Amino acid sequence: MKDYDNDLLTLLNLDESNLGLLMSIYVSEELSLYYTTFDMDVLWDGNVYSSTDMDIGDISYSTGLSVDKFELKLNAVNLVNPTIFLENDLRNNEVIINLGGFVLADGITAAPLFSGVIDDWDLSELSLDITIVNEFILWNKKALRIPDVLCQWGFGEVECGYTPSAGQRCNKTYNQCTTYGQQDNYGGFRFINSVEENKIWWGPK
Repeated sequence: MKDYDNDLLTLLNLDESNLGLLMSIYVSEELSLYYTTFDMDVLWDGNVYSSTDMDIGDISYSTGLSVDKFELKLNAVNLVNPTIFLENDLRNNEVIINLGGFVLADGITAAPLFSGVIDDWDLSELSLDITIVNEFILWNKKALRIPDVLCQWGFGEVECGYTPSAGQRCNKTYNQCTTYGQQDNYGGFRFINSVEENKIWWGPK
């Protein structure tokens, strides 16, 4: 269940309140873009959020760490600074979407709804489509090789660095590599056997 701060929950219960999204897109240290679904430009947290039409797609959730996804379609006709997307590659740039409650007398109270990075975007004459994914997607990487205590290089290959004589063999162990003077090129993980059954200390809690 999504938790919001008490101020926002209070605003949601007021008849005079209305809701909107406040979205910030990081471009560089000097520039961020700010858009809102409110029907007027609003000032929040020291930044002016420009009013724009925004269609919200499905928010995808999963038990995995890398598939949370948020899809947005912004009206490009009244979009402020759309050329930023043509002049910069904004993939992997941070996006923060806040859910805000707006009351004329009290201003805006907002709480984070979704944060992540831009996975893909498409700008046409009519719309800007943005796909935002959870930052945990960066953890979903496949290793190019599986760690093994034995050397992964072929005997005599470039990575091995050794030019064997006729009849020489290698049993892929570190000791064998040392006898050939190529321990600096050893392609295995020497200490896997000694740590695989032990608890790893990650520091104090």
